[in-house]
Amino acid sequence: MRQAGQVAVAMVEAGRKTIRKGVPEYEVSLAAVSAGTRKAAELLAGTANREFDSPMIHNLQIMQSGSHTCMVHRRPTVRPIEDGDPVYLCFCGITVFRGYWLGFDREFFVGSVTDEQARLYEVTINAQMAALNAIRPGVVAEDVHTGANEVYRQAGFPPTYRTGRGTGASILEMPELKAGDKRCSSPG
Repeated sequence: MRQAGQVAVAMVEAGRKTIRKGVPEYEVSLAAVSAGTRKAAELLAGTANREFDSPMIHNLQIMQSGSHTCMVHRRPTVRPIEDGDPVYLCFCGITVFRGYWLGFDREFFVGSVTDEQARLYEVTINAQMAALNAIRPGVVAEDVHTGANEVYRQAGFPPTYRTGRGTGASILEMPELKAGDKRCSSPG
């Protein structure tokens, strides 16, 4: 799982470094996939049974930019990134290494951000911190979600569907941090 995390970090960093005005969306996606594949190959190079493990990061990168960031699970296009654009990268279903799936997303901004974008981003960071601060052995999954939703509620937003989910051998690993998930977390 730690090595899968290293592959994921390589992907995010390559995507982030590629984002700039004039670059087509698909180039950001290609950079992320290429960097993930290279990192996976590096990690496999010194391992036993490496002939059975593929370093290839594949599947379609989920990415939206500009006014298209509200279009959930949209694929990258030839649209050039513009100054002021938010750029959303989702790595769910793509970041897989040696059977471990890591589902996560990141958002970046090109150039400056508006005051409203900064405010909204701060709300999401605060909700994420509330969730992270609530996670510990014995806590109920939906209680973590409730903590994040309280931050959103105080900022004037309705409840969200899900705050997060587990990572492991499945793309939708349990527990899911959402209303109704009564699973208790345990160490590890």
